[in-house]
Amino acid sequence: MDVTEPNSTTAHESFELLEEIGRGEVTVVHRAYDLNLGRDVAIKHLNQSCATNKKLLDGFLAQARFLAQFDHPAILRIHSVEPSHGWVVMDLMKGSLQSRIQQGPVEPNTVHSILCQLLPALEFLHDQGKVHASIRPSNILIDEEGRVKLSDFEANNYDGELRAPTGTKKYLAPELVRTDVSDVGPATDLYCLGFTALEMLAGPRFSERVLSGLSENVDADIAWLRWHGNEMAFPPADQLAKKVPADLAAVIDSLVNKDISQRPSSAGDALAQLGQHPIVPVAIPEDANDRLATQDQTQASMLPA
Repeated sequence: MDVTEPNSTTAHESFELLEEIGRGEVTVVHRAYDLNLGRDVAIKHLNQSCATNKKLLDGFLAQARFLAQFDHPAILRIHSVEPSHGWVVMDLMKGSLQSRIQQGPVEPNTVHSILCQLLPALEFLHDQGKVHASIRPSNILIDEEGRVKLSDFEANNYDGELRAPTGTKKYLAPELVRTDVSDVGPATDLYCLGFTALEMLAGPRFSERVLSGLSENVDADIAWLRWHGNEMAFPPADQLAKKVPADLAAVIDSLVNKDISQRPSSAGDALAQLGQHPIVPVAIPEDANDRLATQDQTQASMLPA
């Protein structure tokens, strides 16, 4: 397959490529203009060093096709796949929860709103027998209105087999630390969403506060494996941040219970416990240069090796 590395001079009959807005170890994202529909979009593609790797490219495009089958307001919309260029055309987003968390703790009211947007998306997926399997701040994107959307799914979803996610060990549910991963399923997504909610409340020092005493003289992955594999409970949500409403704290604490049987029975159950909540826009990070490519810190592990 002839794959072209997009740049300011790359020609395509339907898109005008504009500035690069993100670059990671594996992929690059450009803002582009859809000449047929008259709107801005994002075009994501493998970088030059990876674009000739057919297995990587096939996995990258397969992931996009998998994501494109879902039509939900809190799931990133894929417009098209351009195999001749190795492009994935998608909604233009303004940032990620990862970049927002790096700025500081997220207000409890906003965390509540984010959960109320993402839990229906998970319920939608789970009702179809699908799991996301890679819930983490870098895979939750922020649009121009401050709403959130789920993006990159774990690559093992679309080949018909469920295996423990690869990449960083920080965002693993406890059941995935064991050799037997037969418990991978909706409860795993719920745990990782609760984990992300705790990180939002705590801000950039989340790892330091949780891993105290476990990270001495070891790298972060080993420390997180120790954490997820032990019986210790997370600090309660209302201790990680001030003014966390009791109902929000209770739901988050149940989502991150290491015992699957103690988590909410479903995303819908967790949503019912939270109750109705108005949408609170997430402040778009001032430095949003990472935009869609904030995902790229984990993207290499999410594509076939």
